[in-house]
Parts: sequence; C-alpha cells; structure tokens
Amino acid sequence: MLYHFSLKTLSVKIFIFLFFQIFSIAVFAQQDSINFIHAVPVDIQSNSIIVEWQTPEEVLSGVYYTMEGKNSSNFMVASAPVRNHTYHIPASYPSQLIYVLPFQFIGSDTLWGDTLVLMSRSASSGKIRVYFTRPVDPNVATGPQAIYLPGTAADTVIKLIHQAKKSIDLAIYNMNIDGIAYALNQAKERGVRVRVIYDGSTTNSSIYVLQGVPMLASPTSSSYGIMHNKFMVIDCDTDNPNDAILFTGSMNFTSTQVTKDANNILIIQDKSLALAYRIEFEEMWGGSGSQPNSSASRFGPYKKNNTPHYFNVGGIPIESWFSPSDGVNSKILAAINSSNTSLFIPTNLITRDDLANAIAKRRQNEVLCRVVVDNDASCSDQVVAILTEALGTNFRETTESGILHHKVLIADALQTDSNPVVLTGSHNWSNNAETRNDENTLILYDADIANLYYQEFSQRFKQSRAIAPNPVLDLGPDISVCAGQKVLLDAGTGFSSYSWSNGSTASQIIVDTSGIGLGNITVSCTVNNVYGTQTDQITITFFACTGIEDNYTKNHLLIYPNPCREFFRIQLPPDAKPQFIEIYNIQGQMVMQQTTRLVGNFLEINVSELNPGIYIVRVLAGNKVYVVRLLKQ
Repeated sequence: MLYHFSLKTLSVKIFIFLFFQIFSIAVFAQQDSINFIHAVPVDIQSNSIIVEWQTPEEVLSGVYYTMEGKNSSNFMVASAPVRNHTYHIPASYPSQLIYVLPFQFIGSDTLWGDTLVLMSRSASSGKIRVYFTRPVDPNVATGPQAIYLPGTAADTVIKLIHQAKKSIDLAIYNMNIDGIAYALNQAKERGVRVRVIYDGSTTNSSIYVLQGVPMLASPTSSSYGIMHNKFMVIDCDTDNPNDAILFTGSMNFTSTQVTKDANNILIIQDKSLALAYRIEFEEMWGGSGSQPNSSASRFGPYKKNNTPHYFNVGGIPIESWFSPSDGVNSKILAAINSSNTSLFIPTNLITRDDLANAIAKRRQNEVLCRVVVDNDASCSDQVVAILTEALGTNFRETTESGILHHKVLIADALQTDSNPVVLTGSHNWSNNAETRNDENTLILYDADIANLYYQEFSQRFKQSRAIAPNPVLDLGPDISVCAGQKVLLDAGTGFSSYSWSNGSTASQIIVDTSGIGLGNITVSCTVNNVYGTQTDQITITFFACTGIEDNYTKNHLLIYPNPCREFFRIQLPPDAKPQFIEIYNIQGQMVMQQTTRLVGNFLEINVSELNPGIYIVRVLAGNKVYVVRLLKQ
C-alpha cells in the first residue's frame, strides 16, 4: 500500500515534518552504499510512468514528484519496508514533464536519489527513419533493407525544413551547404521561428548566407571545447503531435559529409523526444526567446543535467543523453557490457583506455567483437595496443575515400530475440567529448533498427583492413642449386606455430636431393600468430653441375665463371667464328639474344638483369651450334 499526499491538502505539521525529512541532508545515509538509490523508469505511458529500484535490505521509501502545468507537489510513501520499490507516477497528458525525487528512510536519516526528469509518452506516431550516406550490405538484412542516400542527404534536410510550420531549432557543428541556409531563410520568411546555434571555432561558411535568422556561436575560450552537436528540432510546439520531428545522427551539414564520408541519420517523429532536445537547445541558447541570451546561455562544462533521458517512442525504448553534463562515457561502457553474443563498433576514433579495455573484456567472454575506426593514427597508442591484442584482425581501419565519421555501437544484432542495442550520435569516444564538448547521444533498443545499422557496418567492415600486424612470411625467391648442395629455409621467429609441407613444425628446415633427385621441388610453410595466418612457398631446382673441363670436352666450349652473378665468358675453339648468342630459360623461352663481341679470345656476356636460375646458352658459330648450361646466382 502507498500513502499519497498533495502539499495542498497536508496539515502544516505533517508538511513541515515531511519537508524536513526530504530536504535535510544526512551524512550517514549519503555514505551508506548498501542503500544507494538507482531509480529508473521501467514503463512510460501517456498517462503514467512506473519508477522502480531495488535495495539489498528492506527499507521504507517514497517519492516526491511535481508535474509541469500543475501548482501542487505530491508525495508517495510506502506503508512498509520492502526491497523492490515500485511507484506509479500519474501523468495528466502526453509529453508532460514530471520531476521525481526518490528517497529512503534509514532510522532517523534520509537517503536521496538523483532527481529524475521524466516525460510521459507522446501521442506522436513514433515513426523512426534511418539513412546512411554510404552503400550498405543488403545480404545481412533480416527485415527492411537499409536505405543509402547517394549524395542526397542534403535534399532530405531541405525537405524537412520546407515542411516546418512553426519552429526550427538547429544546433550544428559545421555547415557549408548554401541550399540548407536558403531553405532556412525561406522558412523564416513564411513565419517559422528559426534559431541556429553553431560552433564558434569552425568555418561554417553557410552561416553567412542566413538573412535575419537569429544565431549564436559557441564560446571559444580555453574553458570550452567545441559545440559538436548535430541535431534539428522541428515543430515540437504545434497542436498536432505528428508535426514534431527530431533530426540527428553523425552528419554535419557539409558537402563532404553528405557525399563522401560515412555517416548515419535518424529522423524521429516524436514530440516528447523533440521537446527534450529543445530543452538542451534552450540551455545553450540562454532561454526560450527568439533571440539568444548570451549572458544566460550555458555550454560545455557549465551545462546541467536537466533533460529527460528515458522515452517510449512508438513502443521502442530510447535513451537520450547530452555531453558533458550527463556522463555519456558511462552509458557507452554500459552498452558495451550489455553485449552477450556480438559487438560491432564503427566509430571515428577511440582514445579512452576504459572503452578499449571493456571491449577486450567482452572478447574474453566469447563475444564476437569487431571494431572499425577511421584510421589507427586517430586512436591513442594504448587503445591500439589493447585492441590489436584482444581482437587481432577484427580491429580495422577504413580503406574507403572520405572518413568514417560514425560514433556507433551495435550490440547483439545477430541475436534478434535478445535485446539488441544501437548507440549513435555526435559523441566521439574521447576525453574531450566526455568532459568539454557539447554532444548528443541516443540509445535505441530495437532489433529492426539494430539490423539496419548492422547492414551498414557489414559493408564498412568489408571495406576495411586490419590494423593488427598480420604475420609476414617471406621464404625468398625461387633458386637453383647444384645437386649435392643443401638449402636452409628459414621462416623467421615470432610466430606461434609453423607447418611445413614436409611435416616439420620447426622454424627452419634443410632441403637437399635426398629422396627427391634432380629437378624442381616446391616447399611451403604456414605460420600463425594472434593476429592471423600466412603461407609462402619457394621452388628449388636441383641440377647436375658439370665442370669447366667437362664442358669443353663435351661441347668444345669453355664457359666461366659458372655459376656467375653479372658476367660470364665463353671461350670457343680457335677455328670457331661466332655470329650470335641466345640464352633460354628452363621453360624454353628465349630471354636474351645479342650479336657476339670478342674480347681478346673470349666472348663476354652481361646477364646482370636476368633472374637467378638455370639457363641454356646457345652460340651460333658458322655451321655449328654450341650449347652449355649456365647457373645464374
């Protein structure tokens, strides 16, 4: 049973007692971690919100709440101590702001939870559209195919602007597409209230195309980071809840971002979520007026955690978080840790060790982990070391033109009957995004949306290369040696295993003609390390080498040095009149032909450009042909 009070009906004594209990700060209770309150909404409807939390011990609890548009405040107090604390908070209408303060009684002390800023479910359709600026992989689709906008994302933005009836609030890091600026001008001319916030340290050339549109640049002093948001709120204040649109994702309004870089876009028809983003906008704007109030505006580390975070959008649970006020890095960690079977991360960069370590731990727990970043140089050295060791060739960088600009996490997309998660927005996985920059992040719990993002990730993964140092094996070029000689083949050190074609598992082997005889033999070796596998092979040709005297006796031709490296000489019989010389490889292809040139009593031939191997030398002298075998080293 719950006791429900309204401050309008409480007697003075009861009000003073409860007020004192709720607003007194008990040091003992604040330090009691066993009874820490972590209250969250578990069900959000248009007429009520259910808030729950658990405690390891039975305690007496309650909530204090106020609703937007109401003059009274209310208490709910449990009739008995419990471990599972559940409170049904009423809502008067859809998209209503409600502030809830949970508390617990511990003896004579009171423990406080954080104030929850909640919003009841909107009456909007909740339609969510997802788009990508690079091609996707439809082969992994389990439902609708993800939509690729081939350089037309700017047209989508302009179309939304043209649809606006009453208001447009745009917070954008960079804008150089004049067509978007012209559309904003046209919206203002037809009576739409247009407000624009942009980053003060970025070029934003199209900002100067705006005519009479109120604008605010973010501060650029050393106390601030960058205004890195990418969102636009349209018509969250009309009577029709389906007019309300939130546009967000990772895309800046620049020509390169639209046509070349890899980005994702979310267009969500939901008044509650749009209103939450307007709260964030107006904190930076400095108020709700048409003109900015720079004296009241808050950016970066000066912002407050004052927006609703939990939403029911068309039946899909969505979380909304802003940086640096809301501790977004902890939400990214929680999303990583939520993965049970698969974790796919396409993100521009990672510089935080805690995120890399969390990914590595999921891999240790047998979760399939694949990460693609723009390039390894944008990540910290420590992150690269952690992820190459943990993921091997599943830690990759893009090979596509343009940059990979996503800030996305996809958990359990391959297990659609679980609870797949998508995290996206403007928040790079860096310290600045966590502590200094203005950023926006959404977390969506939906299998269909997760699959759309997985289709995009699959294509990015195909168009990437491993950052990890793949094993490099080089057994050297093919060689030819005389029969009876032994050849040492060395695969090198640093590999975890060796597998030669002759069955050996050592790093080195010796090859000779034993059991082989003359001719060619091809030997291969496969090596492994934590990053992957590589195979190389070499062909060795053994032949019967003949001495100089034997050559001369048999062929009446003296050739030396044999083997040779750059030059060899041929001595012909005294009566021979050489005309030209031909050299053939062992496949019978002529590789050299030249007119003979005597140097004293010898022919001198330059073979420095020939590859090492066995060759047949033919010399035409009158009506005679002399043939001899040559070994080029």
